Amino acid sequence: MTECEQVQNKLNQLCPKFLAGVKIIREELVNLSPSWSCWSPSLGGACAVSAYLVFRYAKKIGLETVFVYCPGHCYTLVEGFVVDLTATQFFAFYPSGSKPLQMLNDDKILLVHDFKSLCEDFGCYKPKKFLRSSKDIFDETREWPSVQKPVWFLNRARDSMLKNLKDKLGLRLGRINRKRKVQKKCA
Repeated sequence: MTECEQVQNKLNQLCPKFLAGVKIIREELVNLSPSWSCWSPSLGGACAVSAYLVFRYAKKIGLETVFVYCPGHCYTLVEGFVVDLTATQFFAFYPSGSKPLQMLNDDKILLVHDFKSLCEDFGCYKPKKFLRSSKDIFDETREWPSVQKPVWFLNRARDSMLKNLKDKLGLRLGRINRKRKVQKKCA
C-alpha cells in the first residue's frame, strides 16, 4: 500500500465524505480553469484558491486544518496530512510516482503523511507560515496578484461554480467574513 493510499484510509476513517468533497472541489476548479485564463490547465496559479477552499471545507465539516503558505506555493494540512489539489503543476519537475509525490489514483490529489520528507525533497513545500483563520489568510495574501488571492476569487467567482459546490457538498464555501461556530458533521 502506497503512502498516499495509507493517508486516504486514515482520512476516510476520520470523515468518509472528506475526500469525495475534495475531489468535487478539484473538478470544479478544473472546469473553471479554461475560462479563468490566469490559471494553467494543471491548476498552476490556483494553489492559494484551492488550498483555501479545502481549508474552508475541512473546517466546516469539523476537521483540524491549517493553510500552509510557502514561497511560491500554498496547500492545506488536514488532520496533519498534506492535501494539495494543484500538485499536478509540478509534474514537469517531479514526475508522478516519484517519492514522495504520489497522486491518489487518477484523482490528481496529493496526499502525504511524511510532511518532513516532502519539505526536504521538494523545496516548494517548505512552509513559510501556518495560517489558521480566514482573516490570517486574507491578510497574508493581500499584496498578491488579484487572481491568486482567495478573497478576490470568492468575491468574483462565477456564481455557478459556488452554487455547484454548495449543491454537491451541501455546504456554502463562497461566503466570507462570517463568524460561525464549527460543528462536527462527520460523526
